[in-house]
Amino acid sequence: MKYIAPRLLRSFFSLESVNKRLLIAACAIVTGLAGCASHTLDYRNAQIVNGKIYAADANSPFSGKITNVPYGTAFNSQQGLDLMLSALQDGSRLVMYGTLCDVKVDAGQLDGDAVCRTARSDTVRLQASFDEAALAGDMTIYATDGKTILVSAHFKRGQPDGEVKQLLGSTGKTLRTVHWDEGKLDGETKIWDPKTGDLTYAANYRQGMLNGDFYSQSSRPDEEPLVTKGTYDNGKFTGTKPASFANDEYRYDIHVDAKYTYDVIQNQDDIDRMNRFGRQVVDCVHRTAYSVAKEHGRTYLTSDEEKQLVVQCKAHVTGTGEATKDNGSSVLAAVADGSDAATAYLQSVNTDQNQPPVVASASTNGGSGGTEASTPVAAPTRSSTQAAQEKRCGWIENSLPGGELTLQDRDGTWAISSADGLAAGFDRMPATDKGDSCGCLSVAVDKQSKRVTQIFGGEIIPNSKCEADAHLRQ
Repeated sequence: MKYIAPRLLRSFFSLESVNKRLLIAACAIVTGLAGCASHTLDYRNAQIVNGKIYAADANSPFSGKITNVPYGTAFNSQQGLDLMLSALQDGSRLVMYGTLCDVKVDAGQLDGDAVCRTARSDTVRLQASFDEAALAGDMTIYATDGKTILVSAHFKRGQPDGEVKQLLGSTGKTLRTVHWDEGKLDGETKIWDPKTGDLTYAANYRQGMLNGDFYSQSSRPDEEPLVTKGTYDNGKFTGTKPASFANDEYRYDIHVDAKYTYDVIQNQDDIDRMNRFGRQVVDCVHRTAYSVAKEHGRTYLTSDEEKQLVVQCKAHVTGTGEATKDNGSSVLAAVADGSDAATAYLQSVNTDQNQPPVVASASTNGGSGGTEASTPVAAPTRSSTQAAQEKRCGWIENSLPGGELTLQDRDGTWAISSADGLAAGFDRMPATDKGDSCGCLSVAVDKQSKRVTQIFGGEIIPNSKCEADAHLRQ
């Protein structure tokens, strides 16, 4: 009997060893199919069927870790991520295309941590997590060094939730903070200037709608910013917003503060005066630009000449004489305050036809520095024998400065201003923006040369009038 027990024990352990070897062998076979003990699958050996991830040739969805997943495959379907990035500065540049991600999967769908790295390196660019295929929990986006945080965010059921913070990689200073409530803006949003650190935008939202204090300022190099300031009540604004006169090829910098009460403008008269002033400045610039350029032996103006011409035209319109350094602000003040001198001029329509327009100054030493002298060009005078006056309507094409001003009507194209000369009475030409405008002019013409020889007046009319004329359709 004393030998029976040892033999039984040896048999037992021998059998356990055999079973263990069989288990290891079986696991090795299964590993080739679905990962078994490590549950790790390279993306090149995976396939997506009906929205779920499978190991190649497997019949059941994969659970475990998948490596080398392209960023787009893992994140392109996450609309909440796109929404979060759209509220950030250059958010589209933060997309991690070209990175490869290691993700956790449960029953064929993303579930658990995800880490994306620069291809062929260990540099981490993004860390996030999923819950049942939707982004959930914290997300961190890193700069190319893999250490500097650019964005920190939080997601809930696939949507941004809580505070999202964007940082400037070079300094670590905060660029933006945005507060979300499951995909809806909710709370305070702030934006800082990356160069100066000044606050440029502050708004409050409640369930996606503006509510509360609001502040915004435009970025204007070398100029005072335009500021919007007030409050919102369920999307309705009370406060002041800058109203600007529309620019064309020049930067006129003409604006006033429009006052709002519950989204209704309260000072429309100020805006109307500003627009009338702007049209007067445009008219001055357009009818003077060619003459200024011609004084310099060119058919175009330099950018500095354009700016100087605008300044001098502002001074001319307001009757302030020579432009001063702060003329822009004094002009705006005159318009906004509705001073008698400015209002009287703005309400007139070229009443002082004999006053020569002010033109850009010409340098006395060829433009290489030194003292600049003002070089006025006399306004065209009427011929003693006035030519036959007729009314012509059509497309007015303005390509000044540097181009031509023409009128195309049923009889052809008539030159108003070109390198060959300028029509008399050009100061009575209605102001037009660059491009095509529909208008009617009272003019005298030379039919042989197809030129307008004199302008007596005119008006701009709706483009639909010209578009409706079969002879004028373009």
